[in-house]
Amino acid sequence: MKNEDVDLIQRVLSGDENAFTALVEKHRKWIHSLAWREIGDFHAAQEITQDTFIQAHKSLPSLRDPNRFSGWLHVIAKRQCIEWLRRKPMMMQSLDAMPNAELERLSYARYLDEEQAQASTDGLREVVERLLQKLPVNERSVMVLHYYKGLTCEEVSALLDVSLNTVKSRLYRARKRLETEESMLRETLDTNILKSEQRCVDFQATAATETGKHLAEGGFNFNHTDKVFTSSGFHTKGYGDGDPSPMYMLLHYLNHGGIDIFRFPLVVGSSWEQGGAWKSEATATLEDCETVSVAAGTFSACLKHKTVFTDADVEIVEGADAELRDTLVNGTRYLWFAKGIGLVKMRYEHSNGVVTEAELLKHEIPLQDEAYLPAQIGTQWTYKWHNTYREEAVIEEWRVIRNFRRLENLENPIELASARYEVKIDADNPRVAHVKCVLTPAAVNQLDSSDTEGEQKPLLLSMSRFGTEWLGDGYGHYLQDLTVTDAHGKTLVIEEIDKTQWAIQTRDASPVTLHYKARLN
Repeated sequence: MKNEDVDLIQRVLSGDENAFTALVEKHRKWIHSLAWREIGDFHAAQEITQDTFIQAHKSLPSLRDPNRFSGWLHVIAKRQCIEWLRRKPMMMQSLDAMPNAELERLSYARYLDEEQAQASTDGLREVVERLLQKLPVNERSVMVLHYYKGLTCEEVSALLDVSLNTVKSRLYRARKRLETEESMLRETLDTNILKSEQRCVDFQATAATETGKHLAEGGFNFNHTDKVFTSSGFHTKGYGDGDPSPMYMLLHYLNHGGIDIFRFPLVVGSSWEQGGAWKSEATATLEDCETVSVAAGTFSACLKHKTVFTDADVEIVEGADAELRDTLVNGTRYLWFAKGIGLVKMRYEHSNGVVTEAELLKHEIPLQDEAYLPAQIGTQWTYKWHNTYREEAVIEEWRVIRNFRRLENLENPIELASARYEVKIDADNPRVAHVKCVLTPAAVNQLDSSDTEGEQKPLLLSMSRFGTEWLGDGYGHYLQDLTVTDAHGKTLVIEEIDKTQWAIQTRDASPVTLHYKARLN
């Protein structure tokens, strides 16, 4: 059933003011209930309700997804409440001084209002509040003030009378505790507390001929926010066999030199232009939704993604035909994505008449995900692809090995006073070393003693000097099963910064112990 709001919004944008009146009548009561609940003044809540719809009318052309109008309106109303409270601080009547009958009447009236508002948002707040209840009080308070009330970290710091770093540290810990619930939050929370942050997604890929001859391996990097899913780089080793190198892996055709794969929201008919690989110009269009049949099965409602590449100017490489390389970059690329599955088919019509085609053979998605390109760690795809330049088709495997958030609170990391290693090698398996490493941070005066709670600071670790940068799995190529414990044996959170670097959060100068396996050449 089509969302009634969508029809009304389309009419409003076409100039039908009666449609906006209908929107107001539909949502006015729960907006007023929300405002009254937030500020405690019935008549002021009426003013806020009016201001909310005035602001909504002005901003309606900027609404990216009309299906989420209720959540968008909810955010506007909350911000209007915050502004009202900032302008007119109120002396709240003590509950102890309020007559019992009045208190009971007010409590029940607000209960009914809350029930109505709850129903209007399809249980959204119930889900989110249940998740937030899992947090300690001090972490929950900064989450609510920052993400629900819209306060900046500086404003939260002043309100709670704690340091700015303490606010950031509490937000960090709260996000880490809720990471296991991230998929639920992404589906239910309109003002998403995780989705707006940039996440770094790394794919590892290997390619071989159908007869098993190894061709290439490497890593491909992507950035994912609520606005874009874009390629950001790659590191590969393999055999280009001359032209049409460097696209000797299917993932090169997807990555294609740092262009956007998706721009959100995904709307059929939307289009964008940007610079593509090898100085080309790229024009991308989300053309349609189609049913696609490949070896892995038949997938309905696949998003058809078309990109036209022109004006490529590939730098001349010794022994290569630059003109041929240009014609292989220029052309039209079609990608078909199935929701919850990922890329299922590709067709690249090069400007010299050569066609590269690929199809999905099999896939493994560890968790249900409605994205057109699921990016949970452990997701795997296997493809078969070919073109005129290859005698054999290529079998290529992709795996998501990393999906992490860039840390923000890396200022003033802890320095080490000492590091002590114990290495054990089993005679039955001499290529694997079992390592125990005890790291002792420098003197406690490095930590911020002004924070009575013992604010967490990052202990930064790196393997970037071990020559693992080019590998698709980074340090994971040599280091496995990494765990970290504090002096009391409690497991600490490890936050990845990059594929060869990570951070451990600690509160004091007590030793931390790393356990891991190292693969020996």
